[in-house]
Amino acid sequence: MVPRINVTQASPSLAATCLLQRPTSFSKEEQLILIKKHTGSILETVGLEDEHRKLERESKELLGDEVFKLRNTAPQLLVRTLLQAPTFFSFNQQKEIIRLYEPLIDEQLIEGWSSNQFYWPQKFQSLMIPVIAKHEPVLNSLIPTESCNDPKYFFRLLSSSSNSPSFYNLLGPTIEHAQEQFAQDRLIFFHTHASHWILLEKLYRKLSALKTTPTPADFIHLRYQQHSSLSNNEIKEIRKNGMRYNDKKGIKTEPIIFTNVHIAANDYTNNSWHFALDNRDFAGTSRIDQMLSTIFKNLNISKAYERLKKEYPQALTELKELFDAAIKGQGECGQLLVISLPEELAEQCTYSTDPEGRPNYHYLVNKKLTTTSTVALAKNHDLADFKNQHALILIEQILNPKVAQKAYVTIKSFDPVAYWRTEKYCAFEKKLDEVVELLKELETKP
Repeated sequence: MVPRINVTQASPSLAATCLLQRPTSFSKEEQLILIKKHTGSILETVGLEDEHRKLERESKELLGDEVFKLRNTAPQLLVRTLLQAPTFFSFNQQKEIIRLYEPLIDEQLIEGWSSNQFYWPQKFQSLMIPVIAKHEPVLNSLIPTESCNDPKYFFRLLSSSSNSPSFYNLLGPTIEHAQEQFAQDRLIFFHTHASHWILLEKLYRKLSALKTTPTPADFIHLRYQQHSSLSNNEIKEIRKNGMRYNDKKGIKTEPIIFTNVHIAANDYTNNSWHFALDNRDFAGTSRIDQMLSTIFKNLNISKAYERLKKEYPQALTELKELFDAAIKGQGECGQLLVISLPEELAEQCTYSTDPEGRPNYHYLVNKKLTTTSTVALAKNHDLADFKNQHALILIEQILNPKVAQKAYVTIKSFDPVAYWRTEKYCAFEKKLDEVVELLKELETKP
C-alpha cells in the first residue's frame, strides 16, 4: 500500500510517484494541488511510470494546461510528455506542439519510438503519421487517407521496425513487388502462414519435383496437392453462399483461405502482417506430423516415408532442428504471402467475407457504394471497413502451378529466413537435399 501523504509537505518526487501510482488515494482537490505544485516532477516521472492513464480526465487536462504553459521554457519536457501521454493535451494543443516543435519531435522519434504509441488516441495517431513517415520512407505509400477510418495498421507496421527489424526489412521488397503487380492490372491478396509452413512447403516442392516438373519460383503451394477438388458448380455455390457450403455439402478439402487486400489490416483470421510477426495461424504446430503424413500420402511415397522414419530416425528431427535454429536467428517470424491475380479471375474466385466465411457487403467511407465486388473493394481498400477481408476459393488456377502460370497467377513468399538466405537457412537447405536424396533411394529400394 502507498502510504497516505500530506499534499502540502511531501517532497516533489514522492508526490509525483504517489499521484501517478495511486491517483484514487487523493481527492480531486488534492490531485489539483499536487499537479500545480509539482508539475515538473510529475512530468519527469511520466514515462518511468505507466500509471498516468489512471488519472481522472480533469486532472489530465489540468496537467496538460500546466505543461503547455512551459512550451517556451521547457520544450524538451513538453515534447516528451506529448509522446508519452498525449491525452494530457487537447487536440488543439497537440497540433500546436507539433507545429512549434516538430524538429524536437523528430529527434525523439529518431532516438526511439514512444512505447505508448498503441495508446495514442486515433486523432493523435493521425496527426503523428506525416511526422513519422518522414523518417520511414518505405511507409509513405501506406499512409492512410483522411477518409480512412482507422490508422492503426500504420502503427502495426511501424512497431516492427524496432521489435522485429529482420521482418521489417522485408516491407520495402514486399511493397515493391505489390506495386509491380498493380502496374500489370492485377489484384493483390495477403495471407499469412506460421513458420513451420515454410519447412513443409519447401519439402513438398522438392518431393513433388521427383514426380512432375519443378514448381516455378513465383509460386508457393497453399495446399499439399496438385489439383483442386472443387467442381465448377461447387465453386459457384461457394462464391454465392460462402464457406457454409463446405458444411452442408461435405466438400472433401477446405475450400477457401482468408486473405486481405491491405498488407497490415487484420480481422480474426490469418491474413496479413500482424499474424506473420506473431508467427501464428490457425493450423497450429501440433499438426506438423499430420501434415507430413499428408504430403507423403498425396505424392504416393508413404512407404519411403515409413522406411525413413525406421532406418534414419534422426533425419527429420535434425531437419526440424536446423530449421528452428534458422527461424530463431531471425526473430521467429512467420511468412507473408502475396497472391497476385488478374482482375477477371479475382472476381470469379474471391468474395468479401465475414470471419466465418459468409459473403459480406461493405460500405465504402465517403462513397455511396455498397458492394461485394472484389475489384471495387480492392481499388478502394483505404475507404473500406478496416476489417474487410476476402475469401480466396482454392480453384485449379490457385493450386496447380502449371495452370497458375497460364492464368498469370503468382504466389510469392516474404519471410526473413528464406528470402535473405541466411547462413542457418542454407544449412537447413543442405540437410533438406540430403533427406530428399535418402527418400529417393528408399523409394527405389526393393
